[in-house]
Amino acid sequence: MDDLEHAVHIASLAEKKRLWWRNALINCLFFFATLISVYNKWMFSPEHYGFPSPLFVTTIHMWVQFLLAAMLRYTMPDRFRPAQSPSRGDYLRKAVPTGIATGLDIGLSNLSLKLITLSFYIGVIVLICIGVLLMVATETHFVLSGFLLVTSASALGGLRWSLTQLLLRSKDVGMSNPAATLFWLAPVMGVSLAITSAIVDGWAKVFNSPFFATPEQTLKTLFFLFSPGVLAFCMVLSEF
Repeated sequence: MDDLEHAVHIASLAEKKRLWWRNALINCLFFFATLISVYNKWMFSPEHYGFPSPLFVTTIHMWVQFLLAAMLRYTMPDRFRPAQSPSRGDYLRKAVPTGIATGLDIGLSNLSLKLITLSFYIGVIVLICIGVLLMVATETHFVLSGFLLVTSASALGGLRWSLTQLLLRSKDVGMSNPAATLFWLAPVMGVSLAITSAIVDGWAKVFNSPFFATPEQTLKTLFFLFSPGVLAFCMVLSEF
């Protein structure tokens, strides 16, 4: 009887520890997601920093996340480097579509923040979730292009998470942890966004803008480009 009570006590402690970590990660997810949302609005809004190329910024974030994931896999292989790796067929059929959907989901979401307020963006997401077509009460005007970008991103987001779940359930593709998943998906996201950004933003226009006019301004811009990639990486680690 004592042994049974001891086993139950240990199981109870283990369950409490698991729940504590789960709640901590959920709070971290919301914390980093909020920071990134506020940063995106500040970065792209003409009333604030006003960087004109959200897709270019998101491309940078993807490659920052890839480098951080590669560092984790290299420094802590026992934890973040699964023994399996995706075959060429699995990578082309499963990882590439997931990466493209994820990259465009995030890129279109950021692009929409050039056109609409953060409150409108959140309002659209909430309305999509509850399936009710209403206007956000605090919005003074309806921006159709911004609305379409948000809804398109949400649709891609649904596809993204469906494909991601399929990847995570496939034990033989080597994406059983967030660092491994980012290591294989981030290059696809980065390339797809880079191509889209080159077409939509025009990189010559980006580098000839006032944000890269002087060495001091370039350093400032690079800091604002690269540092949020670390926040995005931390948010992804909290998601899994």
